Amino acid sequence: REKESQLAALRSKHESGLKAQEEAASLQHARAIESSQQALEERDLLWDTERAQFMDQITGLHKERAVMMSEKDKELGQARSMLDEAVKRLSMKPSDGESCHVDRSLVTNLIVTYHERARRKDNRQQAREVLNLIANILGFSQDDKRKVGLFDEEESSSLLNH
Repeated sequence: REKESQLAALRSKHESGLKAQEEAASLQHARAIESSQQALEERDLLWDTERAQFMDQITGLHKERAVMMSEKDKELGQARSMLDEAVKRLSMKPSDGESCHVDRSLVTNLIVTYHERARRKDNRQQAREVLNLIANILGFSQDDKRKVGLFDEEESSSLLNH
């Protein structure tokens, strides 16, 4: 009986030890889970903060781009108006006795533009338009236009027939 009582006491002591170890392991596991959850929450908070900062930067860049595009459009409109006015003034035929002066830088820019466009196959029509503009500004005759290639044989014959 004494052995049974000692055995029961040992069993009880062993079970108490196991229970204490299980509780300690469970507590340690719960702390590890809580620590992991806290780390995840901190990471999520950091990501949310960084995402908000990036979105603010993107919004700022979009606003800056919109302002720049608006300024560019305004400048482009002004440049177009100036070009239209210059072409209008240059296209006007001088009256008899008046001399005609052409801005050298304008003609230079037109010639450079013509050659830039003429080199690329996809811009040949634009090159032809630039050459036609030069011819109009400089007052080319129909014969001069034909010599520089603005009229091919069919176009010139159809013009003569009308």
